[in-house]
Amino acid sequence: QVQVLVPMIPSAWRWQPLYWQAGWIVLVMEIHRADEVVFRPFFAASPQEIHVQQGEVAFFHCKVFNVVNESVSWIRRSDAYPLFIGDEKYINDQRFELVSKGVGEKNLKIKFTSLADEGNFECQVSSSPKISQIYRLYVIVPNLSIDGGGEMHTKAGSNVTLRCIIRNCLVHPSYSFWYLNTSRLVNTGQRVKDSVDMDSTQMSAILILTISKVKQEDGGNYTCAPDSGGQASQVLHVIAGEEPAKLQLDQQTMPEGSEVDRGSAGEGAFGQKGLLLFGLLCNSLKY
Repeated sequence: QVQVLVPMIPSAWRWQPLYWQAGWIVLVMEIHRADEVVFRPFFAASPQEIHVQQGEVAFFHCKVFNVVNESVSWIRRSDAYPLFIGDEKYINDQRFELVSKGVGEKNLKIKFTSLADEGNFECQVSSSPKISQIYRLYVIVPNLSIDGGGEMHTKAGSNVTLRCIIRNCLVHPSYSFWYLNTSRLVNTGQRVKDSVDMDSTQMSAILILTISKVKQEDGGNYTCAPDSGGQASQVLHVIAGEEPAKLQLDQQTMPEGSEVDRGSAGEGAFGQKGLLLFGLLCNSLKY
């Protein structure tokens, strides 16, 4: 990219913009007198809508041609707060940086973006008249949930798979953690394993936690926490393993005074009455 100063231009010319594509010289000039040429600043084409996932870096490209003595500034439009005026920083936030790549190129960088950063930002040139270009930042916040709801029941000795689904996911998670209650789980590659499956077409990712041969002490509150922010939890209940016959017997046991107990007591009473009737019948046959 080259800035060119043009010598005297015939006064019959009026100011006239000349545009070429990238890789060529772009020149805008205004004729005031036969012996004076004034170059007006103008913006290079750049994306003015920026979409980033929460926690990622937002980058605003602002390239201004024909800058001589003018300063290029960045303004946050939501509160009209100056972020940078020229190379001087006015905001006390280490996440904001100015990236200069030559004369007139003042790019704004915001690290670790959050939903509070969403809004309009203005790249402004102190020319006369003033010119500016507005950029709109959209911060996408992923939505997390664990497949199966808030609780899961399983039997001791079985294998368990927890799936944490991240929706509105623009970027593959750099890392993610699983917690059991307040303790972070470590992927041992043996009994406990975790993995990530990214589906870019659906803007989603799945964090998968697998536990082999669960024990009763594995029960508790499981939480997935990706680096993009947010978390989701599920409570795992581990039921002690029992023999099927014993389990069935326990299910049929009823408390004292229930219908089954009363039925059993009735059967006992009927047996006593039967013996009495049998004795009377034998006595009658005697006579």
